[in-house]
Amino acid sequence: MLVAFALGWAMLGVLSSRFTNRPQRWSAVPAVAMGVSGLALVVLTPENATLTAMSWIWPVPILALVAYIWVRARGDLPGTHRPVHARVR
Repeated sequence: MLVAFALGWAMLGVLSSRFTNRPQRWSAVPAVAMGVSGLALVVLTPENATLTAMSWIWPVPILALVAYIWVRARGDLPGTHRPVHARVR
């Protein structure tokens, strides 16, 4: 599932660069993070004890990745970072 998400983020970056005038280059970070994590879990096949330990660790990097995506997406898309009172009516 992580590898599939990584492919989706990579497609967002590639297709937005190719077909729009607003490339979303920041999408490479979640693509690499999820791709490496997914491939490591498939290739290394950790033991049950390792997976249990990882269940205590993974929320922090995921929250950091979500914060990064939120900030970069809001900054790169037009009209999403202006305050409500500054919008033209």
